[in-house]
Amino acid sequence: MPMRFARGQVVAARLVVTRPRFLMRLGLFAALTGLFLALLRQRLSSIDYSEVALAMTTVSAAQWGLAVAASCLSFWAVGHYDATVHRHLRTGIPAATARRAGMAAIAVSQTLGMGVLTGAIVRWRMLPGISLLQATRLSLSVTLSFLLGWSLVTALVFVVLPTAPMRAIAGLVASCGAVAALACVIQPRLRLWGSDIRWPNLFTLTRILVFVLIDTLCAALALHALCPPDLVLPFATLLPAFLIALGAGLISGTPGGVGAFEVALLAALPGVPDSPLLAAVLAFRLVYYAAPAVLGAAIAGVGPAVRKGKANPPAPDVTATRLHVRAPSEAQLVRQGELTLIALPDGAAWLGGRTAHSLVALLDPFPNGVDGQGTPGAFGIARAPDTARMTHAFRAQARAGGLIPCLYKCSGRVAVQARRDGMIVRRIAQEAVLHPPAFSIAGASMAQLRRKLRRAETAGVAVTRAQRPPFAELAMIAAHWAAARGGARVLDGPLQRRSGRGPTGLCCT
Repeated sequence: MPMRFARGQVVAARLVVTRPRFLMRLGLFAALTGLFLALLRQRLSSIDYSEVALAMTTVSAAQWGLAVAASCLSFWAVGHYDATVHRHLRTGIPAATARRAGMAAIAVSQTLGMGVLTGAIVRWRMLPGISLLQATRLSLSVTLSFLLGWSLVTALVFVVLPTAPMRAIAGLVASCGAVAALACVIQPRLRLWGSDIRWPNLFTLTRILVFVLIDTLCAALALHALCPPDLVLPFATLLPAFLIALGAGLISGTPGGVGAFEVALLAALPGVPDSPLLAAVLAFRLVYYAAPAVLGAAIAGVGPAVRKGKANPPAPDVTATRLHVRAPSEAQLVRQGELTLIALPDGAAWLGGRTAHSLVALLDPFPNGVDGQGTPGAFGIARAPDTARMTHAFRAQARAGGLIPCLYKCSGRVAVQARRDGMIVRRIAQEAVLHPPAFSIAGASMAQLRRKLRRAETAGVAVTRAQRPPFAELAMIAAHWAAARGGARVLDGPLQRRSGRGPTGLCCT
């Protein structure tokens, strides 16, 4: 099936490939490829290539099968890695579509070289609805985060394996990674160059690290499985050398890392015979590079998959166009930018917001008046929300965003359903309700309140009923309070700024 792009997209692609910076980068990659190939040719000048071919014929069918299985598992991790980055960037792309596009993009880009550009073009083709610029940013995010994950995984491997070299440097890199993870928790958002940068939370960082670990270990296992039988090379010896060679190939940007990968691998394994090792590398390139590249190009040629089944749950952040008559009074806070409405099925909503690690819902679900698509909701006034369906939808949205679902100040009915869903229910406070007509400060229980009121009266504080709330004066007080304390607390997503502590999770998994 031929690829079809919009006219504007073709123009954008033409501008990218004719930009001087791109041409300079292309020339740099070509120069690096020539340099590494020259170094590799010098290193292989004394090798008998007939021995390399003979060594490849000694690889058994079982070894080929194990290498193929390890490569498939590696690309499975690559697909989930791409979906994790999509989830962090909140692209709204379904996870299955993101995994399919990610595997195709990595399979093609790692073989053609210039991974950011080639990966962006494949993702642009595979992900309808995103521009070439968005695909480039996505590809750049995947590349940079993978390089950071690879550096941390390599450092951890060097620290764990007793025979690995440069353990002191590896320990320093691992420590820097731990500090960076801590910084993401303390300061999840950073204002840089006039724009907000949102760092991954701990759950996203963990998923990235796990999938990079699976990817690199399986790739190393595929190479180890293709070693000829007469090559005695323990996996613990091959793994550090493979990680270094993989990094050299990625940083060089050459097609398939050719030249840089081989030179680094041969240099890291000086005591290993060159001929059988090169035979294993050639077989590895067939299994891990050539075959996936052909398959990825074929998938990209077919184009985006047709989506079937149920649609994804609506995005958590929905602008309130109008509030239902049965909405709680606290729902008016959405008009001040403090909170937002979390869209639920049947036109219902949940008042809440997002922090770096949690999706928090306040009170109980209520009619929203509009559904997730902006059309009038089917939620009737006489019908109460389906608690089970609402909690399931809320938890699905939290999982889709890589967040912990938390319920705060909910009713007992919702808490019971949350416990049935496997959430942990904890009572953290008890709400005090005042009935003004029957309220009195008389009695022993009000003695402390009476003392406070007398002290306030002595200090000259007068309590009166205002005819109209002094919004200007209150805003000035809030501004002075924030200035004296280094600013209000900045939360993620639609929650702009809040003072005091954030909501504590009542129910959380």
